Amino acid sequence: MEFVDIHSHILYGLDDGAKTIEDSVAMLELAASDGTTDIVATPHANGQYAFDPAVIDQRIAELSARAPIRIHRGCDFHLQFDNIQDALAHPDKYTVNHKGYLLVEFPDLRGCLTEGKTIREALDHGREALSGWLFVAISKGDEIPPGRIRRARGYHLIVPDVDVAIPLAILSARKRRGLTQAQVADTLGMSQQAYRKFEMPGKSNPTLRSLRRLSEVLGLELSLRAA
Repeated sequence: MEFVDIHSHILYGLDDGAKTIEDSVAMLELAASDGTTDIVATPHANGQYAFDPAVIDQRIAELSARAPIRIHRGCDFHLQFDNIQDALAHPDKYTVNHKGYLLVEFPDLRGCLTEGKTIREALDHGREALSGWLFVAISKGDEIPPGRIRRARGYHLIVPDVDVAIPLAILSARKRRGLTQAQVADTLGMSQQAYRKFEMPGKSNPTLRSLRRLSEVLGLELSLRAA
C-alpha cells in the first residue's frame, strides 16, 4: 500500500521539526519504509517561525538528492492576520506546490487539520474539522485543552458548531468547578444518566429552562441572540 503524507516537518532548521539534515533524512527514510511515496514539507508560518520560500526551496532541493521519496512544497499555515493578508496578496506562496490548496492546523489539537482552496474555504473547513475533532474527543472522554480566545490583530477566531459548543461548555464548566456528573445531577434533581446527555455531542438538546438551571449551578453565562 502506498501513501501520500500532506503534513510533515521534515525540513531541518526551520521550525520545531527536524533539527539537522541527518534528522531530515532519517524521517524521510522512515516514511518511505512505511509505504509513503510522496510527502509535503509543511514548515510553520506563524509569529514564531519565519516562512522563507527561498530557504524552503533550497532545503527541498538538498534533501531530494538524498531522499527515497518525492518531496513537495507546502506550509503549516496559521490563521493570523498577517498571514492571511500576505496569502491574499501572494496566492501561491503558502499553497501546496504553488497550486490551489492551503493546509490549516489547530496546533493545540493533535491531528486536527484541514485544507481549502481559498482563505474562506479554509476557514469553513476549519470549523468543520474543529467540530469533528471535538465531537470525537468528547465522546471518547479524551482530555481537551482549554480553549484560547485571542483577540489580537494577528488571530482569527473559529468556533465549533453549536451541537458541539453547548456540551463542551457544560463539560468544561463542570470540570472547572471540580464537580462530578453525579453531583451536578443531584443538584438539578435528575438522574446522572439524564444529565450525562447534556455533555454528549449529538445528544445534548437542553431546553431553555435546563440551560438556565445549568448556568446557575455551573456559573455559565447564558446569552440568547436572535439570528
